[in-house]
Amino acid sequence: MPNCDFYALADDFKIVLDFVFVESECRVFESASPFNQSVVEFRSFGEVAQRYDIGKCPGTANSASLELLAPDSGEILIERIGVGSDAWRYSARGWGLIQLHLGGESPKGILHSHTNHNTLKRATAWQAGHRHDLDRATEWNWPQVERTSRRINTFIRKCGVAKLGSRAVLPTAADAIERGANAI
Repeated sequence: MPNCDFYALADDFKIVLDFVFVESECRVFESASPFNQSVVEFRSFGEVAQRYDIGKCPGTANSASLELLAPDSGEILIERIGVGSDAWRYSARGWGLIQLHLGGESPKGILHSHTNHNTLKRATAWQAGHRHDLDRATEWNWPQVERTSRRINTFIRKCGVAKLGSRAVLPTAADAIERGANAI
């Protein structure tokens, strides 16, 4: 599963999300809605920032978890999930979605951010054990998913001004780490 782990703060997230919206042309959804609300599709960094405090992590949770739908790759399923007698939420699902989990500033330091997506082989193996409300894994345009994910990951790595292990460190995060912030 191709992925990219990276450290980012504040303006770094705007740079990454602007690339996702403009250059990759992905449709962007929240991974799961808050209770008793629908999943939101975002069209800009500003819309994501209105919904989430991007870059501010409560505890060890991400500041935002997004699902990216690459152009001409497949169909997203928005599934309603009951979580109690009067509570529900929605989840964005699809075998070929690209996950973008935004970390940021947490009480213990800078929480890393992460991208990832399935492969056809993995999705096909998992499909057998799942309900059949998703399209078949083979119906996704996997070369398009992989190409789009690779472009996003390459962009993120090129934005890095340093590395910690295998993780790219984007400029604002690098400044904070240089001033003593922990990278976790």
